[in-house]
Amino acid sequence: MLAQSRGWIVTHKKLCLALGAACLLTGTALSHLVAAAEIANDATLKTLEAKMETQAKPTNEDFERLGEIINRNPQSARAHIILGLCYEKLGLASQAVQQYDTASKLAPNDPKPLADLVLARIHSGDVGDISGLIAHALNRFPNDPEVLFLAGYDALQNRKLIQSEKYLSQAYKAKPDIPWLKCVYAELLLYRHNPVKAYVLAKAELKTDPKNWRANMVAGLALIDGGHYTDSLKYLRIASDARPDRTDISEKLAVLSAWSGDYAEAIRPNLRCLAICTGATSHSPRLENLLLDCFKRTPKAVAVRVVEEESSQSVRAAQNAYYQNAVGEALQRVGWDDAAIAQYRAAVKLKPNFGLATYNLAHENEYYLHDYQQAKILYRLAQQLGLPDNLSATDSINRLEDRLLVRKQDLAWRLKDLLIRPSQ
Repeated sequence: MLAQSRGWIVTHKKLCLALGAACLLTGTALSHLVAAAEIANDATLKTLEAKMETQAKPTNEDFERLGEIINRNPQSARAHIILGLCYEKLGLASQAVQQYDTASKLAPNDPKPLADLVLARIHSGDVGDISGLIAHALNRFPNDPEVLFLAGYDALQNRKLIQSEKYLSQAYKAKPDIPWLKCVYAELLLYRHNPVKAYVLAKAELKTDPKNWRANMVAGLALIDGGHYTDSLKYLRIASDARPDRTDISEKLAVLSAWSGDYAEAIRPNLRCLAICTGATSHSPRLENLLLDCFKRTPKAVAVRVVEEESSQSVRAAQNAYYQNAVGEALQRVGWDDAAIAQYRAAVKLKPNFGLATYNLAHENEYYLHDYQQAKILYRLAQQLGLPDNLSATDSINRLEDRLLVRKQDLAWRLKDLLIRPSQ
């Protein structure tokens, strides 16, 4: 019995040793698996990081791989940064900001997430407290090139040119390949009256990013400073298409296009400026006269197509009744009444209490559509809504009613109604 018990004890010990060895082997295997997974994750992140430095767009597979990595290691600041870069590539700036914000909290001693967060905020247009965020980054990382670049950019935006040049030159000496550094530095040099060096830096930026709107803007403006007006147009076109909200770019493009004789090309940037500058109490006679001149020198089909494209593609144009009325008046002055009517109707539909657009529509109903009863209705409505001091709907109503009384006896009017039948 004693011998049997000893046998069980020996067997138990062997079993325990075997289990212990198995556990050690399993632990070793698991550690190897974890290490292999980390290597795979690192390789994936390197691949995606390199891809985001090119012009390539992220794919659904890229997002899935990043999601898997973050699910396995939610504390990976690097994974969140790369996910932010992917969002930026797709133009999803707010999502990018969230990822950079998370990364900056996960890696508070790393300047990159904070710098990326600031850049994403700039690209998204959310610059409410951007100066404070940059000052905080500069205080923590005073020698980091990307932080110095952002400090220089912020100083430039606030027209602190000497301070901006100090930071940007330091950043450029330390790390000249920071994205956007060359074009921002070039813009500063333009303000500092050095268009030659500004152009060289802008062109260097365009070698890696041909669609960079700021680099194209600076290259175009630098060429203008040097008197190379025609050469500047191709750069200004790219900049204006990328940033239609920048009236300084669009107006220069419109003026130079017209100066070069390409009046059709001048219409679109002119319309972009008008959509921003025209409001209830503001308008630009200079831009309106330029638009009228371009209409006179452009085939109707081409000009009207551009107007319609801007109305359908630009939110500012589509939602600005004052702009639509101004464009309608220019179209009417060159005799394109059908196109003018479309603009007036759009303006009145958008802003039913717009007296001037209603008056213009009444005028077109009287003189172009010959719908005299509708013209009277619209004149009366315009008078109720209010008109500029130089217009009186009452005079128009009285004149129209007097002519209607003798309409059957007025041979000229009867011939006009008979011969002129405009499209509705």
